[in-house]
Amino acid sequence: MQTQTISFLMPLTALQTSIGLRFVTARGFPGDQRRLLSIQHLPGSQSGVISASRVHFKDIPEYINLPLAYQGIKTKIYSTIEFPYSTYVARSPYGSPRVTVEMRLYFQDCYCGEPAPNWMENGNSETIDVLADCLKKRQRDELKPKIPHDWICGAESNVSCTTVEIIYSKESNIIRQFIQRNLINQLKMSLKDHFVQIMLTFDQWDKLTLDELRTCEESTIQIKQCMYGARKQQPKSKSKST
Repeated sequence: MQTQTISFLMPLTALQTSIGLRFVTARGFPGDQRRLLSIQHLPGSQSGVISASRVHFKDIPEYINLPLAYQGIKTKIYSTIEFPYSTYVARSPYGSPRVTVEMRLYFQDCYCGEPAPNWMENGNSETIDVLADCLKKRQRDELKPKIPHDWICGAESNVSCTTVEIIYSKESNIIRQFIQRNLINQLKMSLKDHFVQIMLTFDQWDKLTLDELRTCEESTIQIKQCMYGARKQQPKSKSKST
């Protein structure tokens, strides 16, 4: 098996909008680096995802077609969710049998005011600053950026990093190798174009204050406690009719 990785940096709310899912992040218990991910069907979203907050760390056996701008490639995406990453299988419509490429999307985040990881220093992965790419495209419109270019430091926004790991088997047939390379390039370009388009049209930046973040974190920690700890200790409630 061979792999390629590409990482996309953007404000957290832009990521939420781009994939049609609502992320609820939480630090959880001390030492717990996992994220609580609440999946909801948002109005206007074309994803077939149902509310899945109660199946944390379990597979979702639903057919999911996420709106990640794959229409131009004519691929279908089948997904099982295993937090904290999602796995998608893209199949080229050409060739018999079809060339298959597996993608794993890993989601990371940091709160505003926190030091962000050295995402740009990762030599093993191609890294794209989506916001910087958007600013280049908007220079002709003479629009001032809403966030300083050094936003990746984590001081001005909630930063998200979506790392796409592309996994594939090396094809022996020359024609199938060509189809495979073309599919991988199309997937990477479609992801980038889609994220850039979201950023160009997205107005509501992630402006949550530290107090609001703490409130959100406390609520999600309570949910985790109910799911992992308190549930075992809950006595069975008996309904009494009078």
